[in-house]
This record gives sequence, structure tokens and C-alpha cells, in this order.
Amino acid sequence: MKKTLLFSSAFLIFGACNFNSSDTFVRKGMEDDDKKNYEQAILDYTEAIKANPTDEIAYNNRGLDKYNLGRLMEAIEDYTKALEIKPGDAKSANNRGLAESDLGLDTVAMKDYNIAIMSDPTLEQAYNNRGELESDMGKYEGDSNMFALAMKDLNKAVQLDDSDYYAYNN
Repeated sequence: MKKTLLFSSAFLIFGACNFNSSDTFVRKGMEDDDKKNYEQAILDYTEAIKANPTDEIAYNNRGLDKYNLGRLMEAIEDYTKALEIKPGDAKSANNRGLAESDLGLDTVAMKDYNIAIMSDPTLEQAYNNRGELESDMGKYEGDSNMFALAMKDLNKAVQLDDSDYYAYNN
């Protein structure tokens, strides 16, 4: 099972930020996300982006909402914009990899998972997602080497968070 970061990046970064007008909309978007009101959250994040076009958190979170609604290409556009604002952002790269993987864009998804892991070697979700992709690639391409790589990544994900059942399941 793939795992998104579902707004955890915003909470961590949010506490260190000075609040400006875009922050009000981001907070509102996060409240709507908690209620699974993704369409309204998208509108909130859009207002945050209008107030601050360099708010990578708003782009990443809006991408997550679009991802949750199955609007994968739009999600990829938002993650890409977040990465233009903050190159190498592990969470945006991981999330973009998820959308790309769901579209069958395995090669580019793998690149994004690699970016995420290189940027943040403690990002358990990226190891889990890359491991799942490697397993799928091994299954569909008949490449047993991919299974070995998948086991390495999934074991690393368990090592980083032994309470996460996704890595055990995968």
C-alpha cells in the first residue's frame, strides 16, 4: 500500500513560520483536510497561493487534495511547482512519485523517490513507496533483482518506523 504524507510536512514547517496572509488560508485548508472536504481545501490553498505565490506548503497540500480526488496530473503540477520553489523537498518529491507511480510512470516515480531519500534519508514513506514500486517492477518485468532492492527499502522503512504497518504489509 502506498502512503502519502497527508499534511504532516505542513504542521512541522508551520510552527517555524511567521504567519502571513497565506498562512490563514493554509490553516483553513488543513482544517478542511481534516474533515476530508478536499474540494474546499483546494480552494483554500488556491487563495493561499494567490496571497503568496512562493508558498510551497500550499502547493504541496493542494497537490495532496487533488491526489486524493484522483486528479493525478493536476497533483503532479502542484508538486512540481512546490519543488521549483523548494528544490529537493523530500515530501513533495515523494508525493509526486506517488502520483507518477499511479499513472504508470515508473521511471520518473523512481527518480522522485530517489530525490526524496537523498534529501531526507529518514523519510520512511519514501523507502516504503520506492520498495513497493521496486516490487511491482520486479513482478511485471520478471526481474528478481528488483525484489532484492524492494526488500532492502522495505526493511529500511520498518527500521525507521516499526509501527508502520504499510512497510510490513508490502
